[in-house]
Amino acid sequence: MVDVRAASVDEVRQHWGFVEQGLKKVATKTFQEFIPADVFYEIRSEAVLFYWVIDRGEPAGFVVFSEKLKDSTGEKILFVEHLYLSKTDNHLLREETHEAVEKLAINAGYNCLEASSPRMGWGRLQKQFGWQPVAVVYRRYL
Repeated sequence: MVDVRAASVDEVRQHWGFVEQGLKKVATKTFQEFIPADVFYEIRSEAVLFYWVIDRGEPAGFVVFSEKLKDSTGEKILFVEHLYLSKTDNHLLREETHEAVEKLAINAGYNCLEASSPRMGWGRLQKQFGWQPVAVVYRRYL
């Protein structure tokens, strides 16, 4: 059974090697330009929320969230900034992580979850868990 549990800054610091390695993998796979220290700064300044993904009592990854409020509707949105699972080939772990994140969001009073990814395969996987695309963003560097 997978659970997500809020982590303190001290816990993130204590397990920084694991977190840093996971963030580097996320940045590489998603073509993002952040460095792990940027995310640590956001965690420390409380700009984002950091949660452990716990599988059978052991850390199996983490999720970094931000909170958004949609002005026009008042919807509270929990945005998945970064998701790292150490065992990416484990479908059950992915499925149970999605369920745990959804349960967390509902219990915390959010109206919806949002995430974005440049990886088209990730979008196909998300649809299996009930996610729907709401926008496509294209970028052209000049």
